[in-house]
Amino acid sequence: MSLEWNQDNEETKAALAEKAEEIRLNQGERASEIFGGKVEIAPVKKIFGESAQLFSDIIKEQLGAEGGNYKMADFGSHKGELLENILKSLPEFNFHTIGIDLENNLKENKAAQEKISADLGNIPMEDKSVDVGFARYVLHWNSPEEQKQILKEIARIVKDFAIVQHVGADNENPTQWRGRVDDLLDGKEIPKLERHGHFFSSSQEVEKILIENNIPFEKVLEVRVENLSETLSQRFSLDEKEKQLAKEMLKGNDYIMQTTWIIKPRDNA
Repeated sequence: MSLEWNQDNEETKAALAEKAEEIRLNQGERASEIFGGKVEIAPVKKIFGESAQLFSDIIKEQLGAEGGNYKMADFGSHKGELLENILKSLPEFNFHTIGIDLENNLKENKAAQEKISADLGNIPMEDKSVDVGFARYVLHWNSPEEQKQILKEIARIVKDFAIVQHVGADNENPTQWRGRVDDLLDGKEIPKLERHGHFFSSSQEVEKILIENNIPFEKVLEVRVENLSETLSQRFSLDEKEKQLAKEMLKGNDYIMQTTWIIKPRDNA
């Protein structure tokens, strides 16, 4: 009896793990369009549409407007939507591009010349093997410990700098904000939004990780983006009833904080 129960229990765990992975890979019906900055609705444009120009401006400022030959890594590349837009904005540069993500997300990536299938917390690349890198919105789909590992890996791999853009809780009351978002993303009320394994760190919580791990950083921009429910509605194709329910569930927390940092190689690397 005990052996049968244990076997059933393991099978249940495996099924739940498979379901969680399926949900995690579910980026939303309009994800690629949104990631590529093609949606003009205000909150979506602010969160996704302006990244490419901001990142391009930072790269020019850091590497020099005259351009040059560099290796560039896109951490969490997906289908290369952001990478493609950055390359269009920087024609004076000759980049060897590397897309890093889970295998399923890389299949349709045409912007990366080289593709590496890997968990971002354990990337099979040598120290300081790329000149510059960037990561947009990868931290919050991971636990705090995983976020620490991802930031350490990025800082280990880049030689000059990396741009990290994050969306998360505000610094004033992160626990309350996360509670509202967690209730929304558990999928009980709106199945399309079911996600697991996430942790929306505040900018102060991310910076604490950076400081504790001797990773130099500079905060470039931090803004509050209103109408998180609208962004989720567009990305996951919510109908009007689902959209209104999402807004009601978030109550006074229908926003998200967007923060962008430049991080440098670790001081002890």
